[in-house]
Amino acid sequence: MKNKSLFFKLFFLLIIFITVPVLIIASIISYQMTKYSVDVISKSAVSKLKSADKLTGLTADNLSQRALEMTKGISVNDLNNLNSYSDVLNSSDGIMSLYDVQTQLIDLASSSTSLHSVYLYIDDSDFVLTSNQGARSLDQFPDTGWMGSYEKFRNNLPGSNWIPTRTVRYSKDSSGELGPLNKVITFFYTFTPYTTSVRGVLVFNIYEPSLRKMVNDDSSNAGYIEIININGDIISDIDDDMIGKNISDMPYVRQIKNADPKEGYLFDKSKGLLITYYKSDYNDWIYLGLFKSEELLSKINSLRFYTVIICFSLIIAGILISYFATIKIYSPLKNLLYDIRQKKGIDIKSNDSEMSILSNAYDNLLRDRDRLSFIVEHKESNKNVYLLNLLKGKKEEYLDKELTGVDFSYRNFVCAVILIDRYSEFTTVYSKEQQEFMRMFILKISEQLLNIGLQCAGTVYEKNKIVLIINFDDDLQKDIGSTLDEIFVKIQNEAGKITDNTISVGIGNFQDSAEGISESFIKALEASRNRLINGYGSINLWEDTSSENYSYYYPFTYEKHIFNILNAGVKEKLNDVITDLVQEIKNSNEIHYDNIIQIFNQLIGNTIKYLLDTHCNISIIFGDNYNIYNMLSSKETLDDIKVWLVDIYTMISEYLDRERDRSKSHFERALEYIQKNYRKEVDISSVAKYAGVSYSHLRKIFRDEASENIVNYINGLRINESKRLLLVTNLTIKEISEELGYNSDQSYVRFFKKYEGITPGEFRTSSR
Repeated sequence: MKNKSLFFKLFFLLIIFITVPVLIIASIISYQMTKYSVDVISKSAVSKLKSADKLTGLTADNLSQRALEMTKGISVNDLNNLNSYSDVLNSSDGIMSLYDVQTQLIDLASSSTSLHSVYLYIDDSDFVLTSNQGARSLDQFPDTGWMGSYEKFRNNLPGSNWIPTRTVRYSKDSSGELGPLNKVITFFYTFTPYTTSVRGVLVFNIYEPSLRKMVNDDSSNAGYIEIININGDIISDIDDDMIGKNISDMPYVRQIKNADPKEGYLFDKSKGLLITYYKSDYNDWIYLGLFKSEELLSKINSLRFYTVIICFSLIIAGILISYFATIKIYSPLKNLLYDIRQKKGIDIKSNDSEMSILSNAYDNLLRDRDRLSFIVEHKESNKNVYLLNLLKGKKEEYLDKELTGVDFSYRNFVCAVILIDRYSEFTTVYSKEQQEFMRMFILKISEQLLNIGLQCAGTVYEKNKIVLIINFDDDLQKDIGSTLDEIFVKIQNEAGKITDNTISVGIGNFQDSAEGISESFIKALEASRNRLINGYGSINLWEDTSSENYSYYYPFTYEKHIFNILNAGVKEKLNDVITDLVQEIKNSNEIHYDNIIQIFNQLIGNTIKYLLDTHCNISIIFGDNYNIYNMLSSKETLDDIKVWLVDIYTMISEYLDRERDRSKSHFERALEYIQKNYRKEVDISSVAKYAGVSYSHLRKIFRDEASENIVNYINGLRINESKRLLLVTNLTIKEISEELGYNSDQSYVRFFKKYEGITPGEFRTSSR
C-alpha cells in the first residue's frame, strides 16, 4: 500500500509541476496581452508620427537652406529698390534682375515634384514674382491668400512659418492658362538682414497629396495619419473632402489640445477608434494616427485563443508524460529501497516512508566523507571565500581554522590594498603564468612579513589588487601606523627583486572588531586612489576628510592659457603650462580625488568642444579608433596625465599649424585673383576655383583672415578705386562706372551711396 502511495505521489507531483506553471504562464500572458497590447501598439504608432514630423521638418529645413542660398546671391540684392511694377517694366536693369531671380525661382520649383510653385514678394511692393507666371502685379494676381498670414508674421523675428492648406488654381504650366484646383500647404521663408539687404519673403507652395503620401508611406488598412493645426484645421488627410475643415469641436481634438504631454493616445469609443497624437516642436501642427480598434483587438483575441489551445494541449501531453515518467522513476527506486533495507549500520525504522529511508541512508553514508573531502581538497578555496565574505561584511562561523587555515585571535583589524603600478604595462610584458606567480609571491611575502608580531591573511582581488586583512593586539594600537609603514617598505623592496613594476599601498582605518573589516576595506580602496596624487610606490594611509567642506575647483585660467597657446601656435609653452597646472593640483590640500578626475574630464571635454568650434578634423588629429576618454582613465598618476596631456596638445598644435599654413596660401591666391579682376564683374565661384577651395570654405577663410564678407571686400576695393578716380581725374560718373565694371551708372551710384552715405557727385564736390 505504501509503495502504491509513493507511486501516486510521484505521479500527482509531476502533473502539478507541469500543469500549474502552464496555467500560470497562460494567465499571465493573457493578462499582459490585454493590459499592454494597446500601449505597445500606441507607442509604435507614435513613433510613426514622430517620423512623419521629422520628414516634415527635413522638408522645411531643405527649403529654408535653398532659400538661404538664393538670398545670398547678387541678383536678389539688385531687387532692393524695385517696389513698383511700373518701375520694373520701365527699367532694363530691373527687368534683367527680375529675369535672373525668376530663373532661380523656376529652378527651385523644378527641384522637387512636391512643389506646386514658388513666389518672391518684396515688402510693400505692388507686384509678386512667381515660378509659373513670371512677374504679376498684385491687383491681377489671384493667389494672395497667403499675404494676410505673412503680414501678421513679418512684424516678428525673421524666419519661417507654415499656413494651413488652401486651394490655388495656378499649376506649373507656364502657358498662363488657369489649371485645375490644387490643394497646397504654404511655407514661407522671410529674408534676414544677415544674408541680404532686401526685405521680403519666399513663398513655397507644396502639393498636399505629396505631404499626405510622405507621412502615410507605411499605411495599412487599420489606420492612417492625419495632420491638424492648433486651431483644429485639417492640414492633410487621406480624404480630400476633409482637408481644410475645422474639427476643433470633436471631443478627442479638445482633449488632445488640452493635454499636457506632447504625445500619447486615447480611445474614441463612439467611433471605435484608437487615436495617437504627437504635438510638433517645429510648428503648431498636431499629428494624429487614427486606427480602427476592432481590427487591432481582433488580432489580440486571436492570439489569446491560440494561447488557450496551446496550453490545453501542453496539459494533456504533460499528464501523459507524467504517467510514463513516474513508472520509469519508480522502478529503480523500488529496487534501491530493497537494497537499503538489507544494509546494516543505517538507522531505519520499520514505519519510515520510502523517501525518509532514502534521505536517512544518504545522509548517514555521505556526510563524513564529504566533510573530509571538503577539508582536504578545498582548504585554499575556503580561505579565499572566507576572506572575501569578511570583506563584504559576512562572517561565516562554520569556516573555522581547520577549514581555512585562518585564525584571527586579536581584537583589532585593519585592511590594506596592494596595487601593481603600471598594470597595463605589467599585463603586456609578462605572460599570464608569470603574472600569477608574481601576484602570489607578493601575497605570500606580505603575509610572511606581516605575520611577524601581527596576524595577516590575504587574497587576490580582481587580479590587479591584493587585499590583506591584518589583525593586531591592543598593545600595538598606538604604533600600528608606523609599524605598517616600515613593513610595507620591506614588501616593496622584496617585490622589486622579481619585477620592474613598483607597488603602491592603500591602508584603511583601524577597527576594534571583525564587524568593521568591510568598512576598513572600503577605506583602504579609497586610500589607494591617492596614488594618483602621491605617485607610484606610495604608501597611502586613509584620512578622515568627511568633515571637510570641499568646494569644486576648476582651473579656468590654465584652460584659457592652453587654448591661447594653441591659437597663437607657440607649442613650446605647452609643457610649462601643463606642468604648472599639475603641480598646483599636487600642492593643494583642498582638491580631493573625485574633483581631480572631474578637472581632467572637463578639460578634455572642453578641448573637444574647442576643436569642433574651430572646425578641426578630430579623426585626423588622433586617428579613427582613438578613444581619448579611455586613454585618460588608464592613467594612474598625475605625472602620467601630465605627459599624456603634453602629447595630446602638441598633436593639436601641430595640426593647427598645418591648417594655418594651408588657409594662408589659399587666402593669398584669392587676393591675387581679386586684385587682378575686381575692375570687372567678379564671380565668387571663379575666385574659389582659382584659390583651390570650395565656395563655402573661401567665405570662411575671408572671415578668418580679412574679418569681413568677400562680397563686401570686393565692393570696398571698387568703391575705394572710384574715390581715387573721382579725386584725381575728370572722368564722368558714367565713365568711372564703366571703368570699374558696373552694369550701369545707376548701379554704381546706388552701391556708392550704400557704402559712403553720399552720391559720387556729392563726394567729388565736397572733397575738392
